[in-house]
Amino acid sequence: MTATPHRGKEWLFRHLLHLVDPAIFPDPGDDPHVPLPMLQPGPTHFLRRMKEDLLSYDGKTRLFKGRTAENFRVPLSSTEFGYYQAALNMVDQYFPPTAQPLARMVYGKRAASSLWALTETLKRRAAHMGEMSEAEAALKADADHQGDEAEAEEAKVIHAASTASRSERAAIKVLIEQIAVTVSDPGYQPSKWQRLIDNCLSNNGISPGNGEQAVVFTEYADSAEWITQRLQADGYSARMYSGRQSNAERDAARLAFMRGEYQVIVTTDAGNEGIDLQAAHVLVNYDIPWSLVRLEQRMGRIHRVGQLRDVFLYNLVATDTREGDTLFVLLNNFVTAANELRGQVFDSLSAVAEITGVNYEKWLTDLYGNDEAKKQFALDAAKAVQAQEITRAARQVRDTERQLASQVDAVAALTLLQRDLFARINPAIVESYLDRLTAAELLTAHQTAAGAGFRQLVASGGRFPKSLGGGDQILVATSGEAIRESTHIVDTGGLITLGPGEPAFTDLIAMAEREVAPDLYQGGAVEDPTSLTPYDLYAFDATMTESDGKRASAWATLIKVDDAGNARAIRWETLANLVPCSGAGAEPHPARLGAAADMAASVADETLEKHRRVRADWFARARRDLENLPIKLTDAITSRDERIAMRRHLQGQTAVRLEQLEKLSHVSLTEPTLVGRVRVLAAGTRSPMRNGVRSGWRCGTCRRRSKRMVGLLMMFILRAAGMTLMHGGIARFAISRSRGLSAMPRAAVSG
Repeated sequence: MTATPHRGKEWLFRHLLHLVDPAIFPDPGDDPHVPLPMLQPGPTHFLRRMKEDLLSYDGKTRLFKGRTAENFRVPLSSTEFGYYQAALNMVDQYFPPTAQPLARMVYGKRAASSLWALTETLKRRAAHMGEMSEAEAALKADADHQGDEAEAEEAKVIHAASTASRSERAAIKVLIEQIAVTVSDPGYQPSKWQRLIDNCLSNNGISPGNGEQAVVFTEYADSAEWITQRLQADGYSARMYSGRQSNAERDAARLAFMRGEYQVIVTTDAGNEGIDLQAAHVLVNYDIPWSLVRLEQRMGRIHRVGQLRDVFLYNLVATDTREGDTLFVLLNNFVTAANELRGQVFDSLSAVAEITGVNYEKWLTDLYGNDEAKKQFALDAAKAVQAQEITRAARQVRDTERQLASQVDAVAALTLLQRDLFARINPAIVESYLDRLTAAELLTAHQTAAGAGFRQLVASGGRFPKSLGGGDQILVATSGEAIRESTHIVDTGGLITLGPGEPAFTDLIAMAEREVAPDLYQGGAVEDPTSLTPYDLYAFDATMTESDGKRASAWATLIKVDDAGNARAIRWETLANLVPCSGAGAEPHPARLGAAADMAASVADETLEKHRRVRADWFARARRDLENLPIKLTDAITSRDERIAMRRHLQGQTAVRLEQLEKLSHVSLTEPTLVGRVRVLAAGTRSPMRNGVRSGWRCGTCRRRSKRMVGLLMMFILRAAGMTLMHGGIARFAISRSRGLSAMPRAAVSG
């Protein structure tokens, strides 16, 4: 969970915890101002970090690049100010007093954004005034413009009643005509435009057509449309992203931007939450939101994992407006503090404002109201805020976060690194497996015109499983990265991604297993080019049950037995060395089979013991955390009787949770069962070549069986590494993979 759901506020965080477990975490109540002690999460359950403090796997390199911000004061031109004032005068003349504050704010902010946005709002006002109630208008706007709160505010204004509708429409017509003359004048230069081009784009090497990218935020879809067209006219490649577009259109714009297909994405606040735009390293707030939470979210869009350069943030503040000077003063204080503290303030603007008493949104809103005393208070309060005070509060927030930060288990982090490294080689493994299945004549995997990373699979007989389309052929990608990077595929609707852990790949392995498992159980022969002596391989599997019997997963181990009867567990990746050979298999040797079974049982016992030890350690830490929780949750209760009663109640609830957790920590493993065996011949035992053909092939069936044997052995690597626990043998190798989350930590097993 990021800071977005709880906005850094303890009250909201407690509400979320209450939703997770109402019995353990009491309802914090309806009053967000009641002081609550900050809960320090234990490392057993939580990791809590400011992202500027996160380090890469080497423990030195910062995961997130630096962030620097700058504010630009942009006075309105005399012409723009005239239209701004004319729009506000119309509000005073034609809107009922109760509707005037919101109408002034909407007209004023749109006029300061772009004359195009003001014109479009005036047109909609003339067409729809008095048509529906404010509540109905806002509800419809929310449905029509997903994610753009400004559209709901505008909807209330354009549908509001008029004190003189005919006269107002006439005045709107005159103002629109005047604005049209101005914007059509070739000599007109919008006040913010030169700042955007020169200071924000050009100074960072972003020139028309050179491929460098930027993100421009605006409050309004009308302004986004106008900015996009103006950028295109200046030679930049640009597209807009707003709540007025369909989900498909927005996704297409975002993906094209991340692929570098155009330079500037111009987005409303529909793009300020939940999307990543780290292809760019420059972000411009063409308009400034009146919500610090939204400002935080905007500033995080390009400051993501994967950003390769330091990030530059720019705020264009239109002055000569009612709120302009106040907004500039507040932002300057925040930016000064943020730059001093390596950008950390940008993720906690609302928390810093709360500590310093900066009522950001209320002060700005009051400047458009009818209460002169509130206006003056807002002006005076904003001027009284000092950058040093903001910096002090920011340090306080940072220090609090460091106290709350839980310790990181370095071993667990390295285990995750191993899993990530395995995921990176998935494409190579999948490609190799498809080639083995083709060689074994179980299917045919054709290269396609789509390029590397894509295969056309054709079934050799019958049909593919439903997860693979259910037909006799299907187009697949061997990695998600291939889809993202491909510029050849337009329609990916029927495309299936193959990879360890994916249902389609699991079903493909199962299909191959059903086809050739009898061959593997009967035994056959393959060759190990890296070995000087022959040996037998035995594959065993079992079922591991955990989480109070609710979760079961496959467990497997591979046993190597030499001709002297010495048995040991080996790593599964050694199977990748095996190749088809000219020899034939033999009946199982009773002594070697017995030695393999004994070793498999020993490995299973060792695995079970280690799993139980890991879970016991985990449960001990969880017990400590939970037993301390009732005290932490009740420390702030002033009434002694109430505190004791609540503490006893919570202790009873935690005892129930501990009993449940203890059951979840139990693990069991069934007796290992032999599922396959193969005779592995040494490199020196191959038959000689005669006329380009191995003389030792007894028949085509032997050749096919040997190829199928190698393909199925490869299957064991993938099935085990993809989603189950497997024994590592010599080195730390096995990692349990899961498609979901689990309360229980994953374990690597060493031999």
